Amino acid sequence: MKFPFLFLKCCSLFNFVAFADTEKHSPIEMLTNVECLETSRIYESGELSLQTKAFNEILKSKTALEDFNRLFEISKTDAARLYALTALHLLDIEQYRKLSKTLEMDKSVLALWFDIKQIKSVRSWLTVIESGEMLTALKWSPSKRDGNGKNAKKETHERGQPEL
Repeated sequence: MKFPFLFLKCCSLFNFVAFADTEKHSPIEMLTNVECLETSRIYESGELSLQTKAFNEILKSKTALEDFNRLFEISKTDAARLYALTALHLLDIEQYRKLSKTLEMDKSVLALWFDIKQIKSVRSWLTVIESGEMLTALKWSPSKRDGNGKNAKKETHERGQPEL
């Protein structure tokens, strides 16, 4: 039973080493090579994963639609493409449908879903995206608390979506 714990620690170490110097990497660069999906809060600390921070930073930008299309194009892994498709499902459903058809549906993709290792097919992850569960799992919830533990107020983004 030590394997899942060891796996989580290895994945955590990989992310730390790969993205320790986040100031030199744009959020798109950070997500381009990821090997596994990570939800918003992982590990004992309850901190946001680096991948979730990068995803939300892109989603908040004025160029989010273009950035996520670019991420899909330059991604080297299906996990990275699924991050892009999660946002595109929200921002441009037609583009989401078009790009999702280009993936190999039976390929397996690893995720740390709130600290639980899951391996599912691309087809299954697309179902999670389409249900809205993936976006919910990746979004920070400022409506409850801000980063300082105080009540945060919701703001509206220029596109009329809730500010993350």
